[in-house]
Amino acid sequence: MKKILIMFLFLSSAVAFAQISAENVGEVAAQENVGKPAEFPGGINEFRNLLMKNFRSEKLKIDKGIVNTTVTFVINTDGSVSDIKASGENQVMNDESVRAVSKIKTKWIPAELNGEKVKYNFTMPFTLSF
Repeated sequence: MKKILIMFLFLSSAVAFAQISAENVGEVAAQENVGKPAEFPGGINEFRNLLMKNFRSEKLKIDKGIVNTTVTFVINTDGSVSDIKASGENQVMNDESVRAVSKIKTKWIPAELNGEKVKYNFTMPFTLSF
């Protein structure tokens, strides 16, 4: 039951804190401006679902509280992900977030600038409530 509650809270916080839109991107292009941002096949919710499947919340061993991290990675011109990093106060959360993202092998649709594929820096906050 505790795992289900944690996963529900994680998914809820991911939806609340990791909204992606053209106006409030939370993403920064490796180029100054992009005509078309990178997209995950099936949309950002599909990416979140895969992330949830890969994330092992039991590794955190926290009874109460809120744990935050911000994961950043580069979406390359071939759609692959590289340079995955996480920054937050809890190192276990950071490590598990990096591991969970790296397990997702689905390639992204690369960003484009003037019709050419470009590298794209992607930032996504994660919050878990216990």
